[in-house]
Amino acid sequence: MSEFIILFLILSAVWLWYDIISKRELAILEGKRLASNLNLQLLDDTVHCNKMSLVRSSSNWPSIKRIYFFNVSSNTDDRLHCQLTLVGNKLIHWYVPPYPSGL
Repeated sequence: MSEFIILFLILSAVWLWYDIISKRELAILEGKRLASNLNLQLLDDTVHCNKMSLVRSSSNWPSIKRIYFFNVSSNTDDRLHCQLTLVGNKLIHWYVPPYPSGL
């Protein structure tokens, strides 16, 4: 019986690791898309998950809400601190602060 518990824990850890990595990649893709639409450049190494919580999705199923923070730049000197929120695989909110277009 204890072998099944250990196997379950190992498989759960592998699934969680894979899920975290895949959602970070999704956040990077969404961040690049948002930055590109605003003529900004996403700084890939700055993408990090700040908060995770359980919520109900639009289909009323439990899902994981992840809030990612990242930096974008319009040139090499400035950095804007931005945010995006994923529920499951869906982008539900994003924020890019106002910036002067002349940068």
